[in-house]
Amino acid sequence: MARGDCPSAYRVKMRRTTSACTGSRVSSGSLFRRLHPLPPPPNQRVYVRLKEPFKLESMWEPVWVTGTMETKSFTSDLAAAGYTLQATKIEEYEY
Repeated sequence: MARGDCPSAYRVKMRRTTSACTGSRVSSGSLFRRLHPLPPPPNQRVYVRLKEPFKLESMWEPVWVTGTMETKSFTSDLAAAGYTLQATKIEEYEY
């Protein structure tokens, strides 16, 4: 591994220096194992407003959403989104 390259499975919190990780060791910093990928930033998230609830089989089920999108941000305890979509139609995604 070249100096300055860190495996993507590790997040490095450095104290005062910009030292790079070498394998599983970090000089002048602490190493935390990342349990899951980091969430996307708010400018890559869309808050969808529905007139009526839409039941999903699972949280990860893909759907098609049609509606009007605005550059209106939304923030909640769960996440922040940079865009708002007023849904006029929502349907299951067919593979």
